[in-house]
Amino acid sequence: MPLISIIVPVYNAEEYIKDCLDSLVSQDIGIDNLEILIIDDCSPDNSILIAEEYYKKYKNVIRIIRHKKNKGLGGARNTGLENATGRYIAFLDSDDFLDSNVFSLAAEIMEQDSKIDIFLYAYEYYSKSNKQYLLNPSAKLFPLNKTISQYEIVQYPELMHAMSACNKVYRKTLLDVLPKFPGGHFEDALFSIQGYLEAEKIHITDRTTYFYRKREVENTSIMDNYLERKNNFFDHLSVNEHLYQLTLNYPHMAYAIHWFNVRSWSAFLYEIFHENIDLSIEEKREIFKRTKNIYQNIDVNNLYYDGINDKTKRYIQIVQTSHSYEDAHKKVYSGKPRIVISKIKRKLKENIPPALVPLAKKVKSTLKALRKNSHQIILTSREKKLKKEIDNIIKSEAFSMLPEKIWLLSERGNEAKDNAYALFKYIRKNHPEIPAYYVMTQEESNVYETLNELGNVIDKNSHQHKMLFLKSKYLICTHARGTITPWNLHVLDTVYPAYQNKKYVFLQHGVIHNDVSKELNKKTQNFDLFICGAKPEYDYIVQNFGYSEDEVKYTGLARYDNLHSIKTKKQILLMPTWRAEICQPSWINERIVNDSIFLTSEYYKTYQALLNSQLLSTLLEENNIELIFYPHYEVQQYLKYFSTRSQNIKIASKNDYDVQTLLIESKLLITDYSSVFFDFGYMQKPSIFYQFDEKTFFDTHYKRGYFNYKTDGFGIVCNYQERLLKEIEKVINTDFLMNEKYAKRVERFFPLYDTHNCQRIYNEIVTLESKK
Repeated sequence: MPLISIIVPVYNAEEYIKDCLDSLVSQDIGIDNLEILIIDDCSPDNSILIAEEYYKKYKNVIRIIRHKKNKGLGGARNTGLENATGRYIAFLDSDDFLDSNVFSLAAEIMEQDSKIDIFLYAYEYYSKSNKQYLLNPSAKLFPLNKTISQYEIVQYPELMHAMSACNKVYRKTLLDVLPKFPGGHFEDALFSIQGYLEAEKIHITDRTTYFYRKREVENTSIMDNYLERKNNFFDHLSVNEHLYQLTLNYPHMAYAIHWFNVRSWSAFLYEIFHENIDLSIEEKREIFKRTKNIYQNIDVNNLYYDGINDKTKRYIQIVQTSHSYEDAHKKVYSGKPRIVISKIKRKLKENIPPALVPLAKKVKSTLKALRKNSHQIILTSREKKLKKEIDNIIKSEAFSMLPEKIWLLSERGNEAKDNAYALFKYIRKNHPEIPAYYVMTQEESNVYETLNELGNVIDKNSHQHKMLFLKSKYLICTHARGTITPWNLHVLDTVYPAYQNKKYVFLQHGVIHNDVSKELNKKTQNFDLFICGAKPEYDYIVQNFGYSEDEVKYTGLARYDNLHSIKTKKQILLMPTWRAEICQPSWINERIVNDSIFLTSEYYKTYQALLNSQLLSTLLEENNIELIFYPHYEVQQYLKYFSTRSQNIKIASKNDYDVQTLLIESKLLITDYSSVFFDFGYMQKPSIFYQFDEKTFFDTHYKRGYFNYKTDGFGIVCNYQERLLKEIEKVINTDFLMNEKYAKRVERFFPLYDTHNCQRIYNEIVTLESKK
């Protein structure tokens, strides 16, 4: 007898079914513990041909059951239930997929407590565009990570919205007493809610994930158009009616069911009253009558949970007090229209009296026009001083002796370890005729001496830097414009208009995967050449950053030329990125973040706990492995606060370690969201993502971009320390080999895989000369 049976209905899923089945056969509980029932619901495409390939490989585990006629999703699941033999049952739609630890975690918890009938776990929406879709109220439950009894369910009415059958593992003995899936849409809701009402205990967790795929047309989910289909109105109302009947048998659950019925049906009711759906008057009358029945015992003043606003309550009262649809329709439109308030005050930061608003706007625009168009430019004392300095440099004999069309390269201004350094070395070696210069402060003397061997290294903000900057044709940098200019950019723009004629080449310091379109778009940065390190990144930037295909080029990152024929040590690299809200940014001199904020943060506490984990220390010691903790550049200032008792863990300073060397030499990378995992994946080495603060990170630090770590990433995502340590142990036991699934993702992400990135970048810069 298999431990867990997974029922997979299949219909028109040939584009997605491979992801679905891959997620099943790679479950870490081991495939021998599973029974996979693929139900062919007369699928007209090639879905079953793909499924048959998996069947040939896993005949002892996979069964394909064919319908003679299409029965729909509910009917296919019922067929699966009739044939399932496992102790536990799970449902997986053929266009969705699972985290790798779903069934190992479910089995562990449900085997420990035989009274747990439902294992309910977190879900995420996945879409090709990586658009973020709102989760329903059930999302609040998953961080609880607790078991609740039948009598506690009423305390968690959000359960009513966890209505999918898919993000659950059921004990088979529970399903034996439940009614089968009904037909029509929304078949999950009734099945799931009846399951809650019969279950002795329910375990809720966010320690694993179900991925619901949003099928999209032009970045819009097809399923989100459910209010445009008439049949859905009657299917959903039928579910609401069945649930209303359950309040008679489960009176203690009446409040939760009423809340669900109001919240889930109100959107349909709005469409009907506002005539946004094509229904006959007879159909509207029928729906009104049935709605009045399920709303008759609801006290609107006692509905205080999320999603029930005053407008919704008003609609309920209108239905309850009206005699007919026509009567209710009149009441909906009897209210006075709302007064539209002027938005002008909200647009102005100053608290300007309304009478003075036109004058304030006029003054502001006049000043702008004067600054921009006047032949007699009004300069501040600071601007006058800079203009005099620039004029003197341009008039000097030393300036006239400099070569034309200088290439100026830089990183942060105090580093030489990234793409600008790699490209500079390539130019000096292969194109010495190019007047290329590298900007670098002498503060890091060891690096400066190494650079000096290449020649043409200049000290940042020196007089020579200023001369070369003014004479330069190409500004080539890994960061924003301010890192390569010897003066303040805002002042420079006013007094030196010729600055805008220089060609700015953005090399990047890592593959872009989060949404930084606001910071790096055409309007804010106006790069002449935007270099990309990966094909999906290139597609994303062309579509969202306002640049043309002539301005964005996929060449591969310059430093990736050095990531071939590498030699590794028995070494793990722990390299998390930073958090803007707890770290003092290095580019701001004024102290705005106290160290106490960092020391009380979840970030510091989490990594300090990991560095002192006895399990981690033992794992490293037994396998004779060294772990290097090298946090982000902006976290290095807090390095003195980290400590460890383990002899196998080193806390690494940027002054003592070279990050590129660490990436090359390490066998495993552990990071959270840092783009260095792209370098690691490019080298076909395994990564693990430790994302303990995922929601906070994307709310406060970066916006999500096109890249989804769980579905596009090059390694497993862990949200808590226990799982992280287990995954580290797995990688060690497999001799640090990259999982085949992640290796294939790497191949798709980096179609360019050679040692010619610098050459391609050089060629693209040269072609800028011929562009207007």
